[in-house]
Amino acid sequence: MARPRTRPFPVRAVRRTAQVALDAVELLSGRREPGLPPRSLRDLAGGGDYHQIGEHLVEQARELGGLAPDARVLDVGAGTGRVATALIPYLSPRGSYDGLEIVRPAVRWCRRQISREHPNFRFHHANVYNGLYNPGGRVQVEDSRFPFEDGSFDFTFITSVFTHLPRATVERYLKELGRVFATNGRAMATFFLLNDDSSSCIAEGLSSHDLSHPANDGSMVADPNVPEHAIGHPEEWVTAVVARSGLIIESPIHYGTWSGAGAGASYQDILILRKA
Repeated sequence: MARPRTRPFPVRAVRRTAQVALDAVELLSGRREPGLPPRSLRDLAGGGDYHQIGEHLVEQARELGGLAPDARVLDVGAGTGRVATALIPYLSPRGSYDGLEIVRPAVRWCRRQISREHPNFRFHHANVYNGLYNPGGRVQVEDSRFPFEDGSFDFTFITSVFTHLPRATVERYLKELGRVFATNGRAMATFFLLNDDSSSCIAEGLSSHDLSHPANDGSMVADPNVPEHAIGHPEEWVTAVVARSGLIIESPIHYGTWSGAGAGASYQDILILRKA
């Protein structure tokens, strides 16, 4: 059964129009930094400093998840290649990178800007439906499959992805992660985890996302009209679905600062996953 399409989000459309205009100004004036994506693509993962965020994610993957220079890396939700760009000086010639992304223009940009000079960095388009990022997607999540063989990867980034996906998609992607993991494979996955602390902070107005609107699957969203904008999943459910997917959460969970509960390792909550 096809998923009903979500209405276009006017604020996002207006913002994109403004970004396209700024792109043109930067391009004509020569003010765009070489290698930096256009503004209309740059904010796919929430904005911020493109290079700094990519380098921070790679550093966390090394410190928390044991990412090695010769790893075969999968990046789910590769966006415009900010993780890939940060990995270029780190991965050895024996290492490789495959980025999977549902926004086709981002994949095209990455192939032109990154893959041409670095052939061991590959980008793949997954035409999976998403109400916010790929409303024209032809593949429903229940029919989706990562286009890779079993056991293909040593390390997976899946950051700022589950924070935009409903439960059914999260569960599907976790099962696919378990399938493509090598024997000692690991993943760095980020969430907005709902527990007593984060829920209290949301109720007190301390969180950067007001995840107080129930979704139809039991999770919580910031905008019921555009649920994919920001989605929080109960920590107990995440723990259970990770286990059902044949994976283990390595302790500790690295809670982020998004909820307003205090200092954290990063903005979002980080889980390091491995095969059970």
